[in-house]
Amino acid sequence: MKFDSGTDQLIATASNGVATIVLNNPSRRNALSCSMMSGIVDVLERIHAEGSTRVVVIRGAGGRAFAAGADLNVFAAEGVDADDRGSIETAYSDMLTAVRGATMPTIALIEGACLGGGLELALAADLRYAAKSSTLGIPAARIGLAFPGVEPLASLVGSARAAELLFTARRINGTEAFEFGLVNRAVEDESLHQLVAEIAGAIAENAPLAVKSTKLALRELRNCAADRDMHMLEESARACMNSDDFTEGRTAFFERRAPHFAGR
Repeated sequence: MKFDSGTDQLIATASNGVATIVLNNPSRRNALSCSMMSGIVDVLERIHAEGSTRVVVIRGAGGRAFAAGADLNVFAAEGVDADDRGSIETAYSDMLTAVRGATMPTIALIEGACLGGGLELALAADLRYAAKSSTLGIPAARIGLAFPGVEPLASLVGSARAAELLFTARRINGTEAFEFGLVNRAVEDESLHQLVAEIAGAIAENAPLAVKSTKLALRELRNCAADRDMHMLEESARACMNSDDFTEGRTAFFERRAPHFAGR
């Protein structure tokens, strides 16, 4: 199945419960253009509406980059006024919000350069897997840009390491990113796609309502205790308990067979 992204710089397909969104701008190391940003929002909406996808993988085309940041040529172009820049920034923010808010788990497959806005996109995903040779970093200070959205980075690596990465603008490889806690796992380049396929497949085989409920709980964990929507989490857990999938899971367990979940 193929989803219309509205641009040839973004390719979205789905098979066996796994959707793959490919950032398809390899000549610019998949730098994020406005059409790619808005396309990601549109594609995630279409994936959600279609209903059969259980996990989304985001990766870059060409093997040389996940995404080497936002396309700075857009900002540098003559005739781009403050309103245009505001629209670009809104598109960027909407993209991150859409990835963070996706109802199904999201995975960033990182090979090659994953820099600046590209790394921020990867941080918006639930899971990150990287090639050991990949290059990750946020060079904002080196090009004179502020980077106010520090919370996702600092929550993963701690404020001290986040400060080091941001102040120095240095780049780290996949192995060091794993040591920092920035990615879930770093593997040899030739093993990365197979690893992500296995992880995505394992998620897709599990009960969708249970996975969604767990994702909600993890999202609420980011809020302080007083602001967590415990009623929503209780309702979500109750829906799982009363679902056909829970009946199927129990039956499959006692019958010693693999369960077949329908997401209801």
